[in-house]
This record gives sequence, C-alpha cells and structure tokens, in this order.
Amino acid sequence: MAWLKAPMGAPSLPTVEILSFSYAALQPSVELLSKYLGEIDKLEKQGRITERDHQLLRSSIQAQEEMMSLTLGEEAALTEETITETLRRVSEEIKKEETNKLIMEQDRHLKTQNELAAERTKREQVQEKLFWRCNQRAKILSWFITTLISGLLLTGLIISVLGLKSNYQFLWWIFAVGSLLLIIFTISNLILGTTVKYLHRRIRSKLLTWCVKQEAKATGLDLRSFQ
Repeated sequence: MAWLKAPMGAPSLPTVEILSFSYAALQPSVELLSKYLGEIDKLEKQGRITERDHQLLRSSIQAQEEMMSLTLGEEAALTEETITETLRRVSEEIKKEETNKLIMEQDRHLKTQNELAAERTKREQVQEKLFWRCNQRAKILSWFITTLISGLLLTGLIISVLGLKSNYQFLWWIFAVGSLLLIIFTISNLILGTTVKYLHRRIRSKLLTWCVKQEAKATGLDLRSFQ
C-alpha cells in the first residue's frame, strides 16, 4: 500500500519482491523435504543406492535443486525414479566438474612445460651466442700468441745456429727470450712430446675457458647449466 502511494520512493521494491518470491518457490517445502529424506533413507536400506549416494543426495544443495526442477515442488511427483534421475544428474555434473578441473590442470601443466621449454631454448641460445663469441676471440688471440711464440722460437733457433749478438738492449732481450723459449720448448718436446700445434690448442682452450667465465660472470649466466 505504501509503495502504491509513492512508487518512486522505492523503485526497486517490485524486483526485490519477485526475486524473493522466486527464491522461496525454488526451495522445497518442509513436507516435500521430509518425504525426500525419507525416500533416500528407504532406498539406502533397500540397497538401491550406496552410502555415498545417500550422503550426496542428503547434503548436496545441487541435489535439492535438481529434485525441485524435476518435481516443481509437487510431493506427488517425488518418486523413486525422480530420486534416481536426480542422483544421475548430480553425479554427471560432479564428473563434469572433475573433468573440467583435470583439463584445466593439464592445461596449466602444459603451459608450464611450454614456458620452461621456451626458457630453456632462450638460455641455450644465449649460451650458444656466448660460446661462439668467445670461441672467435680465443681463436684470434691464440693465433696471435702462437705466432709470437713461434717467432721467438725461430729467433732463438737462428741465434743458436748463427751465434748472433746485439749491442741494443731491446734486441738483446728478444734474443734472450727467444733462446730461453727454445731451450724450454726443446726440453718439453723431448720429455712430453710437446709440439707447436699442441701448444696452440692448449692456448686456445685456456683462452676459451677464461672468456666463457668472464662473459658468464658479466651476464649472470649460471655455468652449471652451460652445455
């Protein structure tokens, strides 16, 4: 009566009333609910449904909603077939939810695997670039050092063969270093079989290792994952 006299004072009142009536209509009456509980108890005692089914039908809100959907609130419509159909629908819905959860979990797992694979690929690409960059540097430096050593060895060999001497201190140092390297290399070759080629490979390997460590330290790359 108050709303009819001033409807604009509470314009949402009809909507609220309709919702409340609809909600009330969807709820089972006390009589219907008592008959429903009695029926499922009887079916369990007869062995027509399992204890788990009984618990599901008794405690699940969804089961009551399905029962109301099938009976429309009429006690006469509540039969064993109605309860069986209610149980089937609820069970299927639960299975569907579990399947959806499993699919979502698999999707998340697959997404995680793809992210890890992408991260691993990215890390391998970084490692590959770092390796080839260091390999190129080591190659150039090793050839320079090997050429320098070979030149000094050749100088030492010429000096030892020709007996050259120099009054210039710079040349004297070159001759001295060349002679010393020749002696060391000759002894190493006699004892260990060291060759210039072997020496070149060793220098290149050491330079490559040093360069990789320095680059990894600068870029924060974990050398334990370096392949």
